Amino acid sequence: MTDDQTPDDVIDEHEPDGSMPWWRIALLAVVVIVVGFYALRMGAIAVAFAFPPTPPVPNNVVEMQHTRHAHGSDSWQYHRVPSPCDTIEFYEAQGATCTVEVGYCSEEPDAELLQESALAATCTGEEAFAIFVMGWEAEIYDYTEHTRIIVERNIPWTRTR
Repeated sequence: MTDDQTPDDVIDEHEPDGSMPWWRIALLAVVVIVVGFYALRMGAIAVAFAFPPTPPVPNNVVEMQHTRHAHGSDSWQYHRVPSPCDTIEFYEAQGATCTVEVGYCSEEPDAELLQESALAATCTGEEAFAIFVMGWEAEIYDYTEHTRIIVERNIPWTRTR
């Protein structure tokens, strides 16, 4: 400062002029993007844990019973009027692997005589959701008045995709 300048006339080069340097803006943008990515991912995991999906079930079923063994481990029993073959086709269309018992859904003329029990088929499948995998199994029983479906779900929360 010279002798003829007053303190108000001197401009301090270190005083902020009200704008933020570009590198701080870029750093802030990167931090917001990274935090947002992980927040969305953790949010999806929390929602998936709180509301796990249910196994596929065909239309026109009546739920007869539901048992919760643990969080993510349940079993349901349904009754349905169509034949067990329609139910088996539904589960195969869902990507399940079905083991059909002898005498069911066959074109053989004596197929009914080969049936050993009411169990018509067992179908198994998996479904990935969030970072988890749900495994399910459907047992399809053929009775005179209805088809019974017993569906079991198991989500091993420690197994991820």
